[in-house]
Amino acid sequence: MKNIRTEEQMNRKIAYDCGEKIAGARKELAARKKAFLLSMSVEDLKRVEEMSTEEAQAIVTKKQIWPFDMKNEKEKGRSYLMAFGIKMLYDRISPKAEDGISRSDYLQAILRLKEWTESIQTRDEMMDCFSKLRRHLELEGPKPWILLAAERNVRTAKKEYEWALENPEDFSEALLNEYGSVSAVINSYKTRIEEAEAALEEALKEQKQALQNPFLALGYRFATTFLDNNSYKAFRNKFLYENGNWNKWEAAVKKKADKKNKSTNSTKEKWTRVLPEYFERIGGREIQIKRPEDLLVIFGLRGAQFGKWVEDNSGGFHLKNTAEALADLADILAIQDEQISCGKVLGIAFGARGKGKAAAHYEPTLKVINLTKEGGMGALAHEMAHFLDNCLYEFSLGERTTGYASENPLGAKLPSSVQEAIDAVIDAISKGDAVKTVPNENKRWSFTGKFRQMYKLLEGNVAKTIAFFEKEYLEEKERLEKRLMERQDELNPAILKKRLKKIQRDCTKNIKKVQQVIAYIHEQETGEKLKDIPIATGKTYFLIEAEELDKGRKEPYWSKPREMFARAFESWVQDKLNQQGRRNDYLVTGTKAIIGQPYPRGEERKKINEAMDRMVCILQEYFFSQFKTKEKNATTKMRPKEVITQSIGTGSSTPIEERFMMESNGQLYLF
Repeated sequence: MKNIRTEEQMNRKIAYDCGEKIAGARKELAARKKAFLLSMSVEDLKRVEEMSTEEAQAIVTKKQIWPFDMKNEKEKGRSYLMAFGIKMLYDRISPKAEDGISRSDYLQAILRLKEWTESIQTRDEMMDCFSKLRRHLELEGPKPWILLAAERNVRTAKKEYEWALENPEDFSEALLNEYGSVSAVINSYKTRIEEAEAALEEALKEQKQALQNPFLALGYRFATTFLDNNSYKAFRNKFLYENGNWNKWEAAVKKKADKKNKSTNSTKEKWTRVLPEYFERIGGREIQIKRPEDLLVIFGLRGAQFGKWVEDNSGGFHLKNTAEALADLADILAIQDEQISCGKVLGIAFGARGKGKAAAHYEPTLKVINLTKEGGMGALAHEMAHFLDNCLYEFSLGERTTGYASENPLGAKLPSSVQEAIDAVIDAISKGDAVKTVPNENKRWSFTGKFRQMYKLLEGNVAKTIAFFEKEYLEEKERLEKRLMERQDELNPAILKKRLKKIQRDCTKNIKKVQQVIAYIHEQETGEKLKDIPIATGKTYFLIEAEELDKGRKEPYWSKPREMFARAFESWVQDKLNQQGRRNDYLVTGTKAIIGQPYPRGEERKKINEAMDRMVCILQEYFFSQFKTKEKNATTKMRPKEVITQSIGTGSSTPIEERFMMESNGQLYLF
């Protein structure tokens, strides 16, 4: 193997980089990030994205690209009114690129808006900027009224010209006097066509330019401010009625400072993995490993990376335990050791790429797992779940991607049975019969008779009655959304999104109201005043508790499908080890089924494990088999058949092929 040691690693015997050089070490990534923050160029952004999409997402934000501040505007000598107008625009920009918007478009849109506003000095210039933005955003839509009006003018001019050719006798005396002759009048109609066509051509050029430089990339709120008539009117009036003669700088700067000094606990984690005092491994094969090259050979890894502060002692600890953990995971999955890396694409890093408080993380761009020097133990199964989830989706598409099979439909390179198996796991994770409660507002409600009628038909069952009407509202929501999506080719994307949000908002409002109405009916019928109203959620407690952990966060983490899948996979791995009387705390630990923990428990855990069993079996047939090596080396051996059987099954000695599937006409069917 090529020597790729860093300067600090030259005298190390264990903790040194080997195999393929894994890009994106902290030092290299920091240099690329610094270059981007200095240049704010698309080229430097792409260089960061090549190493880490997560880091790119973290630095491509409104505050990083355009750190607008009222205090700075005052120091630059800008008038309060102009700074106020720019702040109105700035506040409506999305904090980061929204889903479906490329970071490069978002970056360029902010820089373009910043350039537009830089030279504005008067109220009229600011109003012109607002009008220009409104026109630009309108032209970015599929059927902008500006273009439709220009096309209509061309049609009208042509019809008028045809009329003039056919009816010269109908020309008025005033018209003839104005132009001097019939032919001159006809030529005037012809000129109108040329002018209308020129205006249309100009509008098309303007549209092309708008599409090449989209302001829609600034986000939903920014776009709807200008595209929605009522929002635009309110926005303009807010600026127009602001009295620029008042000296409001002090108040504006103080408000910013107060906001900065506010403390918040929104980012404080509500759960962290508790590591055992001593790491144990019970059972499992003995793995002979003396140096990092052995890890690469045995498990088909493409490279290993050690951080600057990971010395031989800690490096040796991580190396040995990682090898044993991957061997145990291969046993559980019933695959060859080399197959664990899905075609030699996985890289492993120890204390080389840590960020924030995460004990470990997976980078889908570079297909590398990083375990921190002190806290990465017990998280390898979780990160391997992310790796397999990502590789499965990538394999199905036949192209590089950072997406996950748990969050996206698979591509055509895998059969439908694989998608069905994954769907079954996701359903087991998210769909259940969990009941939650909401506080009773104890108000008097007016309602139609159908609510009381259904309550009685369902024998006074509050949860079932609410569930019935919730289903009705959700079905109506789907109908409205479908009808609206049929017009998506006609509507500006921002307006489409606004109307979809309104449908969702109205549905949520109706569901909340019906919960209170049924509780009120129950009180009228039985005299019982419910303190809390039971709600059948249709979800698992696993999902509900994840959503609870997400409360207070700016965006979901615990309830993301990929994270739910990874924690379900962890639980499955630990349960499989327990069934065999085995244990590996370095691979997985802390998935105890306790209320309030972010792991499945009880019957839900059992159902998830059963679905995971079937999915793994299908993956052996259609996914892992693609990475099987023809010849085995001395360090890599297939597990005995009894181990394979036990690792996927429930302890029975029946072969997995007979228990989980049957072959018929070349197709695979689940029982």
